[in-house]
Amino acid sequence: MNLELSQDYEKEVYLLCLEGFRCAVRVSSIFYMETERNAFITSLSQFTLLTNLREMKLKNIEAIKCLIQIAHEDGNYLQGSWTQVLHCISELAK
Repeated sequence: MNLELSQDYEKEVYLLCLEGFRCAVRVSSIFYMETERNAFITSLSQFTLLTNLREMKLKNIEAIKCLIQIAHEDGNYLQGSWTQVLHCISELAK
């Protein structure tokens, strides 16, 4: 029982962190803060662990979903960050 509560709490924490990433990317994109936007997208794309599928967990899958959601909702503002997003989508397709 305690393990389940711990896992639920952990899931809530990383979902909140991913929501923070999504909002930070949106703000940095809307205000054309290229360096900040690229840093957030790069960090998020590395957190997906698409290059190491053996160690992938639910939180990494949620990061992939978050990255795709960012691309869908804020794609017009991503500019050069599209390279990282498309690289992740390409790795996902493999």
